[in-house]
Amino acid sequence: MTYTPVGYVAKANSYIQAVLNGTVPACEFVRQACQRQVDDLAHPDFPFVFDPKAAEDKCFLIEMLPHIEGPKAGRLLVLEPWQCFILTTVFGWVHKETGKRRHRRVYL
Repeated sequence: MTYTPVGYVAKANSYIQAVLNGTVPACEFVRQACQRQVDDLAHPDFPFVFDPKAAEDKCFLIEMLPHIEGPKAGRLLVLEPWQCFILTTVFGWVHKETGKRRHRRVYL
């Protein structure tokens, strides 16, 4: 079976670039997190590797969930770019040797 990207990583990367170029206003911590993601992706000797399939799978799963109350009840969730950034960053990084996730706790 061949992996076909859905576009969540691209959506997250667009968000990262928008934060870093100032198009999307963000606090210093968010700017640092975006810059860290860019730096880590460019680091060849890093003990972790970014697995886009693992990152996209979590976002896809979440978008299969429906709203349960309110005016959108019954309609499927749609992730915002900042949510894609968080989810792809948290679930996309895995250790090269063990395959275990890099991040175990997330502060939002």
